[in-house]
Amino acid sequence: PMLSLDGATYELKPGESVQRLGPPIEVLDVRREALRRMCDDLEYGIAECNAEGFERHTLYQWPSEFVRFFCNSHKGCTPDTIITRIEFRYLAQT
Repeated sequence: PMLSLDGATYELKPGESVQRLGPPIEVLDVRREALRRMCDDLEYGIAECNAEGFERHTLYQWPSEFVRFFCNSHKGCTPDTIITRIEFRYLAQT
């Protein structure tokens, strides 16, 4: 399915319009898995860090550091937390 990335529409005041955050996207895959999968399967974890845009980041290119960062930035999250992974690609704007 094609989706658009929008700002927080629930906070709109009367007369305000939705702010588009980027071009439309196509969802390629959605799945639920334990966050720790990135550490348990190092090849998968490195590929996921790359997909998140951290392939050249000093720390977050490493799955264990990315998982630590993710847990610290998401209240109550642990490596055993089941997360929803959404893979998408940007579509050309028309």
